[in-house]
Amino acid sequence: MVFGVSWVRRCAPWLLLVVVSLTLHLWDLGGRSYHHDESIHAHASYVLLQNGSYQYDPTYHGPLLYYLTATTFALAGDSDFTARLPIALAGVLIIAVAWASRRILGVRPAWWAALLATISPIWLYYGRFLRMDILEVLVASCAFVAVWRAVHGSRRAWVWIGVWTGLAFATKENAFVTAALVGAVAGLLLLTTGLQSAWRLTIDWIVRHRWGILASIAAAVVVTVPLFTVGFRHNGDWFFPYKAISYWWGQHSVERVAGPPWYHLPRLALYEFLPIVAGLTWAIRRGRRMGVLERSLVAFAVASVAMYAYLGEKVPWLGVHQVWAFLPLAGFQLARTFGPTVCGGVGPLPVSV
Repeated sequence: MVFGVSWVRRCAPWLLLVVVSLTLHLWDLGGRSYHHDESIHAHASYVLLQNGSYQYDPTYHGPLLYYLTATTFALAGDSDFTARLPIALAGVLIIAVAWASRRILGVRPAWWAALLATISPIWLYYGRFLRMDILEVLVASCAFVAVWRAVHGSRRAWVWIGVWTGLAFATKENAFVTAALVGAVAGLLLLTTGLQSAWRLTIDWIVRHRWGILASIAAAVVVTVPLFTVGFRHNGDWFFPYKAISYWWGQHSVERVAGPPWYHLPRLALYEFLPIVAGLTWAIRRGRRMGVLERSLVAFAVASVAMYAYLGEKVPWLGVHQVWAFLPLAGFQLARTFGPTVCGGVGPLPVSV
């Protein structure tokens, strides 16, 4: 038999999760009236389809969403439903990333993380909303999986790091915040070994992986430059990072959409208490036994909440990025809480991640 009992036990929970996610993301997708930002994104995508006209403006973020939405319009017609369809499918594809991370997290924690991503109120709401945040988190998550595979010996993964990272930068400027936080977390973990040791380890790692790093950079350039320049028609946008960072740092400085530092906390506490409480419970329970991955996730989660408390732009969809790192941490805890029979009992919990 092609599909044996063991395959069914292993895959059935994941397939069920896909069905649930498709239902939640697609049911009456076009029924809600458009938010102001959604109408702008839909109109820009329609203009791109009809006239081939697009030029990067950091006010309206990167080009990837517009290309995807224009493609959907071309294939399935233009409607409220089809405009939101790329983001809805991105929300479903988060499950595929969790499936790909089974070797990283463990099978059961990966499944629980996927479930939390599926039912997260903030992720689900903005997974049915014509904005870039869920799409950016999707491709950035793919980049993290590629990083893990690259440092564990996969040469091809270095190219995929560049591809996914390039797509993240081509989606939304939050990718710059993510990159800064990743660098800060990596630096912090290295400094725990001592300043001299951290410097030596960093140089050794760069030298050892120099060709992979160069391949990643080249792949990112190959992906981003044609997207931002619309096939090299707007060559002034090849240096998009300067335009992106200068614009959004200016918005941070003037606080165009202002709010107190604790702006996001009530919404996170109200809607995302399960992944946050479960993730923090896991971190406290593990304590000093946490491995590098666990410590990295905890540091990234806390740093994300702190960073978005600091940044002057206070809008509700930024909660998507703050919940992100709590999901795998909560997956560890829920897999432990609900025991080894969940998801067919395949794969142990990681005890030294």
